[in-house]
Amino acid sequence: MNDSQKIGDECEVKFVQICKDKSYSIKKATKTQDMKEHWDYQITRNIPLTGACLVDVKAAKRINRNNDKPDYDWTWVEIRNVRGDDGWLKGKADDIAFEQKDHFIIVKRHELRKWCKKKIDLKTRVSTPEEAKYTLYTRKGRKDIISLINLNDLKKDVKYWEFK
Repeated sequence: MNDSQKIGDECEVKFVQICKDKSYSIKKATKTQDMKEHWDYQITRNIPLTGACLVDVKAAKRINRNNDKPDYDWTWVEIRNVRGDDGWLKGKADDIAFEQKDHFIIVKRHELRKWCKKKIDLKTRVSTPEEAKYTLYTRKGRKDIISLINLNDLKKDVKYWEFK
């Protein structure tokens, strides 16, 4: 298992534990749902009239391979995935859960997507991760298009809630 996979799995364990602590029903996506529809879990609050929602869980990541610690302020958003298909910003998840040190920040995916369309310079492509803040970056040998956004900027403009 590679480093990124291990980090993602550990993050998902934390998310599932919070759901269980809150007595939510939780169902893991199939591999196809995860890869093609871009969601990890279907969660349902066990109270009347509350529907299920699909959540894509995002681990805190390093900005570049030289960093050894995850960055909780900056995060990658995926416009196109490594195969060149629509990335998770255009997926079927209702909510995106961004890992923080002791909680998750949850935003509506469609609100995040609208915000990214306004904030990211969709005409500028850069060649290093350090330059990818609000610009487009493609990793060498891949077909992805990703950008770095600042979660503190996002929280100023988009409704969010903390999932502890």
